[in-house]
Amino acid sequence: MNLLISLIAVTGIGPGIGAEPTAEAWTWQTAAAGQARVKTPRKRLAVMDIELKVDASGAAGAGGAGDVPPPSDFGSGMTEMLTTALAKTGRFVLLERKAIQDILDETRGGVFGGTGQEGEAPPLIQAQALIRGAITEYSYRTSSTGGSISILGGLSGSGSQLEAMVAIDLRIFDPTNGVILDSVRGEGKAKASARNISLDKESVKLSAEQFQSTPLGHATRQAIERAVAQIVEKLEKLVWEARVADVDEEEDGSLSAIYITAGSETGLAEGDRLEVLRPGRALKDPQSGQVIGRARDRSLGFCRIETVQEGLAIAIPEGELRCEMGDVVRIAAAR
Repeated sequence: MNLLISLIAVTGIGPGIGAEPTAEAWTWQTAAAGQARVKTPRKRLAVMDIELKVDASGAAGAGGAGDVPPPSDFGSGMTEMLTTALAKTGRFVLLERKAIQDILDETRGGVFGGTGQEGEAPPLIQAQALIRGAITEYSYRTSSTGGSISILGGLSGSGSQLEAMVAIDLRIFDPTNGVILDSVRGEGKAKASARNISLDKESVKLSAEQFQSTPLGHATRQAIERAVAQIVEKLEKLVWEARVADVDEEEDGSLSAIYITAGSETGLAEGDRLEVLRPGRALKDPQSGQVIGRARDRSLGFCRIETVQEGLAIAIPEGELRCEMGDVVRIAAAR
């Protein structure tokens, strides 16, 4: 049976995810009067698969006669929507999820436990934060207010209104130790007066073109938008950093080039000045042994970017800088 929807009115629709931001929207942090503005490159972010933890009634295993089951691809579809929405903010570099999961699966100790060095993220994982979560509330119901409605083949009756509600709960993790940095919740609601509604149960998917115009489509998008706005706010306080991938040394031991694990995709540009730091030792909870952070980093000096390409920047040291692979770099205030 083909999907046929005739909507008279849809309410409860949130604001759009938004137009592409200008460079100023993500490039500069607001500074106090008299202080230099500090450029903030895009932070690397990985979004893991969103789980579906509810059934048609909002709780597993219980659904009423007027309840419409979740789309078969609800979890994966919302994961893609969240990833796209985060990318559109212009504040993040989104890492390819399959590649991240493959690396995590191969790392000893599970999703967060294994590390290349004590307290460090597994090799190749450059994300500053990982987002994991679940769809924790869901409802999509018909009401009997007159008219003829047939939904998902097996559900039918008299009615002329559809109401949808979706909620997602997301946690932001530190990928080096699995510590929860923060959490957000996005909720969306929408309803529509409707007639001549006929849905093929097998074709109700987020990937279907018609889905976006349904109350469930609007509620889903609203939940995503609200979650994204909170993620952007929460991650503003996370300081951007990258790593030294390698260095070139002259015969006298001085450095001629510093290779950095971030490039044009983050917004770095030629002439940007970076501070180089030696990362502090891993700090562990004495009872659980869980890594809870790292000791204070030690400043080694500064360098300035000379060449930028996708995924890589090459910097020239200022003065007699000494650094090595694995050291941290952060944006320095302009002089």
